[in-house]
Amino acid sequence: MLDVIIDLEKKLSEIIKISEDSRYIFEGVRVCILGKPNVGKVAF
Repeated sequence: MLDVIIDLEKKLSEIIKISEDSRYIFEGVRVCILGKPNVGKVAF
């Protein structure tokens, strides 16, 4: 049972890491397109 919980935690942390990475990539693309991060926050 404990092995299953540890495995789930590992998978969850991997998913979180992937979603954070994609968020940073999205943010980078948005900044490239719009120039300023603040402008991007207002636009989206």
